[in-house]
Amino acid sequence: MLDYFDRHLKKDSNQKEKRRILYFTYGVNEWNETTIWPPEGITDRVWYLSNDNRLEPHAPRDLEGSDRYTVDLTATTGDRNRWMAQMGNDVHYADRRDEDAKLLTYTSAPLDRDLEMTGSPTVYLHVSSDHEDGAFHVYLEDVSPDGRVTYLTEGLLRAIHRKARDPSEAPFVSLGIYHSFLKADAAPLVPGEVTEIGITLLPFSIVFREGHSIRVAIAGHDMSMKDRCPKQGVPELSLERNAKYPSRLVLPVR
Repeated sequence: MLDYFDRHLKKDSNQKEKRRILYFTYGVNEWNETTIWPPEGITDRVWYLSNDNRLEPHAPRDLEGSDRYTVDLTATTGDRNRWMAQMGNDVHYADRRDEDAKLLTYTSAPLDRDLEMTGSPTVYLHVSSDHEDGAFHVYLEDVSPDGRVTYLTEGLLRAIHRKARDPSEAPFVSLGIYHSFLKADAAPLVPGEVTEIGITLLPFSIVFREGHSIRVAIAGHDMSMKDRCPKQGVPELSLERNAKYPSRLVLPVR
């Protein structure tokens, strides 16, 4: 570490670190290097939340269609989730099929070929609630042919912070939707009114194998680490998935 900082901080050093991003691709278990993010050759593909809890590659045509979900306050990512890594502990999610039974999920048909996803997935939910606030936890998962559900990445957002701002206004390089979290931008939900909640998930790289399915799982709470929101009551949500309100997943794929 000292050698690294010497190269960059000492006045007589003329060494410059190469601009690069190293990332690991699950599924093929390979390290890769790029100078841009997402890497070259990655394009966005849209998958739409559809009826019968399906994830479809084509936009809905029906003018109506929605799913109701009562937030399950027992939903959890366990006591060895990613937050524990900051405390020096191991991370282990195990098979999430039982936890997914508590959530609102949408699953694609088995893939007919391998598909690489590298970048920051984004989910756009058109949703109404009977409360003025709430938490939205969105998980991207892999479903194997034998039914095993593997956690890949996630995004979360408190509903009052849903306003999206120009990413160029962010004090950092935004990898997707930029939420300021400023008090001036906060807005309560209007009960019964449909609103769009966009959430960019943490960046990830994986090759989904042929025969596996892609799943989006939506929760309103994670009892393992987070305080409940709202503090009182249990929100009942209505997620729209129709031609007027096309809830969808945007995947950066190759």
